[in-house]
Amino acid sequence: MNKSITTKSAAALLAAALLITGCAKKDGKDAAGAEGKAPGAAAGMQAGRGAGGGRGGFGPAGGSAPKTAVAEMKPITLVREYVGEVTPAYSVDLRSTTSGWMKSISVDIGSRVTKGQPICVIDHDDLQAQAEQSKASIASAEASVARAQAELQQAHNENERAKALYSKGIISKNELEDAETTKKQMQASLDAAKAQLAQSKAALKAIEIKLRDTTILAPFSGIVAERFIDAGAYVSPSTSIVTIIDDSAVKVVVNVIEDDLPKIRTGAAADVATDAWPDRKFAGRVLRISPSVAANSRTAAVEILIPNSGGALKSGMMARVSLIASRKPSALVIPEAALNTDPASGGKYVNVMGKDGPERRDVGVGIETSAEIEITHGLSAGDKVAIGSVSSNGDSGRGPGGGAAGGAGRQPKGGAK
Repeated sequence: MNKSITTKSAAALLAAALLITGCAKKDGKDAAGAEGKAPGAAAGMQAGRGAGGGRGGFGPAGGSAPKTAVAEMKPITLVREYVGEVTPAYSVDLRSTTSGWMKSISVDIGSRVTKGQPICVIDHDDLQAQAEQSKASIASAEASVARAQAELQQAHNENERAKALYSKGIISKNELEDAETTKKQMQASLDAAKAQLAQSKAALKAIEIKLRDTTILAPFSGIVAERFIDAGAYVSPSTSIVTIIDDSAVKVVVNVIEDDLPKIRTGAAADVATDAWPDRKFAGRVLRISPSVAANSRTAAVEILIPNSGGALKSGMMARVSLIASRKPSALVIPEAALNTDPASGGKYVNVMGKDGPERRDVGVGIETSAEIEITHGLSAGDKVAIGSVSSNGDSGRGPGGGAAGGAGRQPKGGAK
């Protein structure tokens, strides 16, 4: 009985001691918090001002230092990419200027032709007959001219003789006037005969042109892309016979957005890639730029001419065109990741690394690519800039190291929350 009472008394005394100790610790913690100088806070203060602290410092307490890059003078090129379709640089649908039956055609799809080569012949028997008739008319007109010239000469002689006789009083004035009238009539007959001769020659020339056009020639060297008719078909000036393309060069038409149009010039270089030739790049140049912008798409057509002497590029292929929109042989350049945008003003700035840490500096930009940025003002060659966004001098959080650690060392009164 006494042993049991003693044991219970000891347990009660131990519990009371523990309760007193806990209260003492709580009071001590509150006191330390009221002063703001608890051992843990002091340690945080030291970390905030240690190797990683200071103004914008980056030390072990705040993480590793940011990556940096050096602003340097170098060439920069802005490239824009567009998609288009390969088409022939030059093509023509051959047609006849006259109507008739197709007598023969000597080419087919895929045939190579040279400039001036006969492609087909239209039956021209009727034209040949018209030409012979015109030649006969010319011969008749020439005979009429010769006869009229002789009659005019005779009338001229008679008129001269009449003048001599009239001066001697042998013939009357009426007889003299008759001789002069006859001469004028012979002159008119000669003029009419000459006009008929010229008309007959013009008719023959027109027929000869039609005869010449019944044999259709290739206007340039190339390849036959389409053949529309066969021998025996009836053709007219509206009938397409064959399509010839010049495949020594091709073109790609791309639609360029209006913002890029001022940057593109006729003759500018362009690189062309196709799925059919994944390992090859084809060099081209800007041939034409449309003078108008489409209202619905706000784009303008730009033609790229590409030499194709080997015939690798075929009409209809899809092509990816890289246009050099702008190029500078020497510019102050930084990595794209070093440029920051102020969310409030939209201005551009970089963080220049100095001896006291990063310093924000507003800059102007020129050419912008996916990898590099041209700086037009606000930065000098050799300046070291931080990659990515960091806290700069004057901010309450002075960098990943100094800001975080220093904040831990300066807790508000009442202790950490």
